[in-house]
Amino acid sequence: MSRSTKSLCWVLGIPLALCAVLFAFRWLGVFFVIASLVVIICRENLRCEEALLLTLAGFLFCSLLPVDVSFTTRAGLPKVLPVCYGKPGHELLDRARRGEVVLGGCMVRGYDPLWVIVW
Repeated sequence: MSRSTKSLCWVLGIPLALCAVLFAFRWLGVFFVIASLVVIICRENLRCEEALLLTLAGFLFCSLLPVDVSFTTRAGLPKVLPVCYGKPGHELLDRARRGEVVLGGCMVRGYDPLWVIVW
């Protein structure tokens, strides 16, 4: 990769990453960055600018996924549940009590997750 291409990637990537953190924050992206940095630190042959650019691209990808990780504990195995936004009715509250859905609140920003991983 040429020097000008790398510079362009950084110039475009950093503002996009900041926008992703501010508008579409996902814990999945944070986990990806931490895992990538651990691998880069442990493997000497991966300590290069391309690996960091790949980490940045992966963070952006994970931040735009409609899936996130929830820290709400549930009984049973980990599973992926749909998120329901808005004021819940009686039926939706019953489904939430049974652990079939996750209530996402009434404030929707536009990039909120549609699914969450709970355990």
